[in-house]
Amino acid sequence: MQDQLIFGVGRLLCAVPLEAVLETVRPLPVQPVAGSGGGLLGVAVIRGAAVPVVDTAALVGDPGAEPSRFVTVDTPGGTVALATGPVLGVRSIHRSAAQPSPVAGSLVEAVGVLVGQPLLFLSPETALLHAGAVQHAAA
Repeated sequence: MQDQLIFGVGRLLCAVPLEAVLETVRPLPVQPVAGSGGGLLGVAVIRGAAVPVVDTAALVGDPGAEPSRFVTVDTPGGTVALATGPVLGVRSIHRSAAQPSPVAGSLVEAVGVLVGQPLLFLSPETALLHAGAVQHAAA
């Protein structure tokens, strides 16, 4: 079992490993970045640092969902903010019951079920890659 932070993204439920989560905050102003991929909303200043903000809804197939929280996660490329819906809490979940993602190499690592709804297990490590924003991770 692994502790997962569960949150909504549009009409979907998503999870990230709690060990990768730094904090959750209300959405902050985001400065768009010219030439960034469609999955990158831009950059926000969080605790004095410029942090890329990933449009999680667009990356999991529910574009246009308004974020109500930023979930900041630690990745090999630095801190990334996932723009999400409401944070629903922390659950210990057996990942062994989840099925591998139907889309190889996607942001969604696996798909499971939570309270009768599909639950998408996200890979924070690849969020920037899938947002088309790899070039901004080093900036």
